[in-house]
Parts: sequence; C-alpha cells; structure tokens
Amino acid sequence: MNERAVVIVSFGSTVTSMREKTLDAFEAKVREAYPEYDVFQAFTSRIVTQRVRENEGIHSLTEKGAMYHLAAQGYKEVILQPLHIIPGAEYDKVVQLVEKWKNERIFRRIALGRPLLRFIGQEGERPDDFALFLDAIRADVPDVPGEGLLLVGHGTIHQSQAMYSALHLKARELGLDNVWVGTLEGFPEWNYWLQEMQYVGIRKIHLKPFFFMAGDHVINDIFGAEEDSVANVLRSKGFEVAEDHRGLGEQAEVQALYLEHLKDAVADRYMRRPAHRPVIPKVI
Repeated sequence: MNERAVVIVSFGSTVTSMREKTLDAFEAKVREAYPEYDVFQAFTSRIVTQRVRENEGIHSLTEKGAMYHLAAQGYKEVILQPLHIIPGAEYDKVVQLVEKWKNERIFRRIALGRPLLRFIGQEGERPDDFALFLDAIRADVPDVPGEGLLLVGHGTIHQSQAMYSALHLKARELGLDNVWVGTLEGFPEWNYWLQEMQYVGIRKIHLKPFFFMAGDHVINDIFGAEEDSVANVLRSKGFEVAEDHRGLGEQAEVQALYLEHLKDAVADRYMRRPAHRPVIPKVI
C-alpha cells in the first residue's frame, strides 16, 4: 500500500456501462499517470450508492466514507479530484469535506482539484478553463454555414449557474458564433436561444449534452421520445437535429482536462487559500 491516494469524486451513476466508459476509463488513466498513488472512486449521490449496492452488490464509497476509509488505512496524503462540471452544490460538499479533514490534522496533506470550469485566466496567472474546454470540443463545432452547436446542461439554483453564461460569452470571444450554451433549468434555459438561432440562419443543430455522464436527463429530457424533449422541440421549430449522445466524460479530450486539473492539485498549484480577514480599525 502507498501512503498517498487519489480519490476521484463524481455524482455517480447507476448505469454500469456508463461508469465503465467514464469513471473507470478515467481511473485507468490516473493509475497510469500516478503509479505512486492508490486510486479510489467516491460518489456524492447517496441514492446512486444505494441503488448500485442493491442492484449490483457493489459497495461504493461516498465522499465522506472514502475519507474515513483512507484515515483508517493509514494514508498520509490525499488528493481529491472532482469530475463535476461547475463548482456548484455537489462541489461545495467536497470543499466542506476537505476543510473539515484539514482541521482534523489526521492527514499530512490534503489537496482538492477543481471542476471542469473554474478559472477564466484571471490576472494571466491562472488557466482559462473555459477556453481550454471549447478547444477540447472544437471537433464538435460544425464549420458548415447554417449549422450550429447547442450545449445543454442541467442547471442549478446555485450561484455557479452563471458559469453557463460565462462559457457562452467565452465562445463568442473566441469567434465561435455558432455555439450556444443553455440548461434544462435556470437561466439561460436552452430555448432562450431559439429565436437567435433562427435569426442567424441556423438550419441544422448539433445537439450535445453538457453532462459528464449521459444519464436519465440526457436520455429522457434531451433526447427522449416525448414531444417536450429538447430534440423534439427543436424539430418542431423546423430545425434538423444531429444527436450526440455522449457524455463529456466519454471524450478523451475532456478526460485530459481533468487530468491537468489533477496535476495542478498534486503540484499544489492554484489551491484554495484562507480568506484574508481585513483589520478593522478601532473607533476612538
């Protein structure tokens, strides 16, 4: 046993084949890149861990359970790499977990990687995760007049919903005028862009899920047979639709971005620092 461990943290999936295509594939790449670390998977969804246990007899670790397991096994260094898309509520759970265990001082070192989208090149010192992601999926952006790419994410009530708008604006900054970003819930919802796509003459839409894994939302809400699925609403508006059913985690180019984020965490680059507490002058 090594004294160092990497924990790959995701929402999880009850679909075995999807875990194999995404989580297991990424785990294999982590093991190859970091042979000096033991590698574990953890799910933040309690429902997923329960269903995987009941249906497959597999006892998956939760993010909390993983930390207790590593502490009991005597690991000294733990790197957590989330596979979340944005720093939303699920990512916040991992942030709080890391802060708790840092305060416990059981491990010599704990580090947390960032989700797919976090930095936007601030001060020229941090990477532009948004531009790097758009470059990674460049092959999915059509270069034929009258065709466009629509990325559809889940959406959240968390303030990180703004990340979707930031990605949309970054696409425009990079000259990708035929890329739109929307969500199933929250602003901007995917259908917010319908009128604009029609106005600029888009006739064919390449529809791509902005999810790490293609689960129920992708299967039913985006590509489902119901008339209110994203694909069918687009067709009812006169668009031709090219369906890309892959989750982002199935693409080697996106997995490479997460590996870079893990590399940054291992090297202690761009880590969270304690908030600066301003000195409040005394009133005399």
